[in-house]
Amino acid sequence: MVSVLRTLLRIPAVRRSLVVLSSILLTSTVIFHFLEGWPLLTCLYFTAATITTVGYGDVVPTTEAGRLLSVIVMFSGIGVASYALGDIIQLVFRGELSLAIKEDVLRKRIKEVENHIIVCGFGRTGSRVARLLSERYKFDVVVVDKDEEAYERAVYQGFPAVLGDATREDTLQEANVESARGMVVATGDDRTNVFVTLLAKNFRRDLHVVAVANSREGAKMMERAGADEVLFLYDCASRHIVRAALSPTMFRVTVRHSVDEISDVMWIIIGNGGVVQCVEYYTPPLKSPIRRDVVISSMDEVMRFVKSLEKYPERKRTLEDLYRVSENVHTYYVIVHNEEERERILRELDRRGYLVGVDLTIDEILQEIERLRGE
Repeated sequence: MVSVLRTLLRIPAVRRSLVVLSSILLTSTVIFHFLEGWPLLTCLYFTAATITTVGYGDVVPTTEAGRLLSVIVMFSGIGVASYALGDIIQLVFRGELSLAIKEDVLRKRIKEVENHIIVCGFGRTGSRVARLLSERYKFDVVVVDKDEEAYERAVYQGFPAVLGDATREDTLQEANVESARGMVVATGDDRTNVFVTLLAKNFRRDLHVVAVANSREGAKMMERAGADEVLFLYDCASRHIVRAALSPTMFRVTVRHSVDEISDVMWIIIGNGGVVQCVEYYTPPLKSPIRRDVVISSMDEVMRFVKSLEKYPERKRTLEDLYRVSENVHTYYVIVHNEEERERILRELDRRGYLVGVDLTIDEILQEIERLRGE
C-alpha cells in the first residue's frame, strides 16, 4: 500500500491535485482563524470537514464572511476532488498507473540484481535479444534506453529498465553495471555504440561487451573501442548476438551415455542450473559432427522428448543407431549462470560415470571413440 501511494505521488497530475488541495486547506485555515477567532487546530479541523463535505456540525461559523468562505471551500474541495478522481481514472484506463507501479517494483529489482546482462537499446534487435536472454536462458536483463516509448515498452514487458542515455556514466551506474556479467550494445547508432563500448570498458575492463554494428566501418571502430565481440547486424540474427553475449558462460561437455540415460544426464545439467544449447553427434572417421541446435532449460521439455521416443519406436531406434556409431559419445553445449553451476554439473557427471571431458577438440573426441571401440 505504501509503495502504491509513493508511486501515485510521482505522477504529475496527482501531485498537482494534492498541491491545490493543500493550498485550499492551509489558506482557509488561516482565514477562518482571523474571521472566527478559533484556534488554528479547530480551523484546520473545520476546513477538512467542509472540504470533505462531512459536516459534523460541532463547529459552525458565526459570521457572514465565515459562512461565505465555508461555501467557497466546500465547492472548491468538491471540484478539486472530482478533478483528481478524473485524472486517476484516466491514468488507470491509459495504463499509466499500472506502468508507474511496475516501474516502482522493477526499480527495486535493479538495485538487488547481480550477474545480469545489460541491453543498451530496446529497438527491434535489442528487444529480441532481451527476450531470448530472459525467456530461453533465464538470465536477468536490465534494459537501458533514452527513448521514453522504448523504455515504457520494456517496463510493460517486465524488464527492469533505466530511462537515460547509455553514454552517461550515471546511467550505467543506475543499471548496476558494477554487478553485471555482460552488456549488449544495440542502440541502432554506430557512433553511440562506440561511445557506450568505450565507457563500459573504462568502467570495468573485465565486462564482456558485445556490440552490434550497422556498418563495416562501425564494426571496426567498435573493435578498436574494446568490444569483446562485434557483430554486423545484417550478417547475424538475434540468437547469434545472444550466443556471443553468453560465450563466457558456455562450455562443451563430452559425455558417454545411452538413449535410456538421457533424462538422467539432463537432470544433472538442468537441475544444477544449466541450459543445453545444442548437441553434437559423431560419425567416425568423419571429422564434421552432426550438430542439432536445441534450447533445453526444463525437465518438462526433456520428458516430452522421452515420451515421443516411447510413442514412436522408429525414432528411438534411429537415435540408438546414431549413438552406437560413436560408442554413445556426444557433446552438449551448456550455458550456466556462474562458475559454481559449471563445477557442480561436471562433478556430478563425473561421479555418475558419464563425463568424458570438457572443451575437447574433435581429434581428442575421435581418439576417445577409437579407444572405446578397441576395448
